[in-house]
Amino acid sequence: MSSETLQRIPDWVKIPEWIKRPEWIKRPEWIKRPASRTTESSQRPALRETAWLDGLRGVAAFLVVMNHYHLEWLSVFSDAPFGARVLKDYNPDYVYYYEEGTRFWGFWRLPILRLFTSSGNAQVSIFFILSGFVLSWRPIELARTNRLEELSRSLSSSIVRRWFRLYLPCFVMICIYVLEAWIMKPPGGPTSEELLAVFTHILPWASPFKTDYIIPLFSNPPINYPMWTIPFEFSGSMFVFAFILALSTVQDYRRRMCIIIFVSTYAFLDTFWNYWLFGVGLALADYVRQADGCANLSKRITTLQTRVWVAVLVTGLVLMSYKSSSEDFTRPGYSWTQYVPLPSGYRANGSEGRLWQGWGAICVVTSCCHLAPARRVLELRVIQYMGKISFMLYLSHLLVNSLVSLPLKNRLYNGMCSRFTDGPFEDVYQTSAILNVLIYLILLLVSVLIAVCQAHVLELVVDRPCTNFGKWINGKAVHGFRTEKQESASHDDAALLPQQEAEQEEPRGSDCVYQDRWNSMDGDHEIEQLRKTEAAEEVGADTYDELGKKDDDDLSDVDEGERLIGEEDDNADQSDSRAR
Repeated sequence: MSSETLQRIPDWVKIPEWIKRPEWIKRPEWIKRPASRTTESSQRPALRETAWLDGLRGVAAFLVVMNHYHLEWLSVFSDAPFGARVLKDYNPDYVYYYEEGTRFWGFWRLPILRLFTSSGNAQVSIFFILSGFVLSWRPIELARTNRLEELSRSLSSSIVRRWFRLYLPCFVMICIYVLEAWIMKPPGGPTSEELLAVFTHILPWASPFKTDYIIPLFSNPPINYPMWTIPFEFSGSMFVFAFILALSTVQDYRRRMCIIIFVSTYAFLDTFWNYWLFGVGLALADYVRQADGCANLSKRITTLQTRVWVAVLVTGLVLMSYKSSSEDFTRPGYSWTQYVPLPSGYRANGSEGRLWQGWGAICVVTSCCHLAPARRVLELRVIQYMGKISFMLYLSHLLVNSLVSLPLKNRLYNGMCSRFTDGPFEDVYQTSAILNVLIYLILLLVSVLIAVCQAHVLELVVDRPCTNFGKWINGKAVHGFRTEKQESASHDDAALLPQQEAEQEEPRGSDCVYQDRWNSMDGDHEIEQLRKTEAAEEVGADTYDELGKKDDDDLSDVDEGERLIGEEDDNADQSDSRAR
């Protein structure tokens, strides 16, 4: 049907706007195929230089989901490394009975491969490094180029918006989890009084002034325990902003990097592992900025250096596979670490795993800064999409587990298996390896598909509005609550001014302003610079190069980066999180 025919259709026949398909049920961008290969590059918008950080955050969030799902489906023994031995009889879920002395020889328990099922804690280290990198990406450039006025506006916006960016989505998700627990009333679950008590813990948990993060919001009763990382994420963000402000007048790169390394090392030795990792992210951002971007870093390295960075990447993945000591099983391949001298605080408070996994995360992110093939993988469309929904996937995936995965698991085993009735295996299902794998694959496919769809919807109806609300609050704090009537009145008042003063009030960029300034310019180059400056000021930037980069907080975020004040900072609104 042609456009002319459509125009002749009466208004009363046309579909009302309110019943048109809403945005939240549209297909994700990554599954929309271009008409042909020749049009793909022209249809897909150019990626930001830091887009690979979004992809890495998406991968980290997905691996956190996998770790939590495997712990729920396969018990604590899903974390056991290759060759681990069971230390005592254990029947965690009426499916598997683990006898003392049993060994685990599954190939998926090997280092690097076990990241798919057992790397939740390691991915939190990735989140913190990415947040430090993304949050400082634009501010550190403003500090390096001595644009202190822009830097102050940038940090002011970031600080105001950060609390809303991180905590508002969490408040919404807490209400959803409490409502789910109150309606479903699972056996052994929290009582109504315990659920109501959750709301008394929210304010202490979200307080920006608390330094003690051990709050019973997620332990009694356990309500969405992955959110324990959010206070660490917020305090680390404030650390980065304050650090950048302190460094804003240090123009020498070497002195600035020495200060960052010194403070980050101090935090590492004093077991403040979150500040340590945020500081590493800040140092990496400054390092990459000094090198004029990751692309230039990749071009400068030789073949031998490329091999070295590949070895660093593999080493990082092995360290991220580290398993802390357990009372339920041994950990062959990792027990030697107990003889390595470490800062005393890490072993005293049970954070030894944070140290090894933190160093592994540093190796992974640093090597990706130098390896172009690794960044290209992280820039694939499906991985970029996972980065876009990573924060809501992180916050909401346990909802799918309690409502879908565990009930489905029980139904599948009840329908396909019978139980032993006596002996040490009483109440354990009679099953086989093939049947276990089949049920596992069904659970994995159904749970991941629903979790991704749920995160897609929540990103649109929860995450974006919360991000926009933070921007709105910041805008009102800066510009006030001027109404359109007040703005029009100010224009009317300008018309009452003397002619000479009224001309001075004329909007910048008009023809008469150019005409007034023409005689003061020497040469075509300065005239062109004026035009560029005027164009930039119309969108609130101070130079032409900063068009589209008015906001610079989290990676939209990202975090967290970050999901995004302009092009690279709206990037920071996503992402942040992201945590974890």
